[in-house]
Amino acid sequence: MITDFYYICSQSNEIQLLLNDSNNDLKIFPILAPQNTEYPYIKYQTISVTTYSLINADDVADQVRVQVDIFAKKHSDVTSIAKQLRKTFKDIAKVEFRLEDFDNTALVYRYAIEIHFIQAVDFT
Repeated sequence: MITDFYYICSQSNEIQLLLNDSNNDLKIFPILAPQNTEYPYIKYQTISVTTYSLINADDVADQVRVQVDIFAKKHSDVTSIAKQLRKTFKDIAKVEFRLEDFDNTALVYRYAIEIHFIQAVDFT
């Protein structure tokens, strides 16, 4: 399922400042980040999609649930990125906290949130 999550993030200058790499590429990846991606970065995946239709009409909108995992070497980075995501989506989505963790092997902080939003159906 293609969602508007990446597009919405890519329109935020604040998120770009937090997550662009040296090539000015946004480090936000669907499902799996490429090996050796430098921290911080985000990976996301669609959890569910509920379609809304009108009687005798095509589907008109999808309610999308996206899990977002933020990874960084510093705790302050994961929380800053989570706050910026909440700010970016505040007028168009419900943002819920899911998990805060530290991986003792990789020495990386992880912060997980879930974002619920409505997007138009695009059949093209």
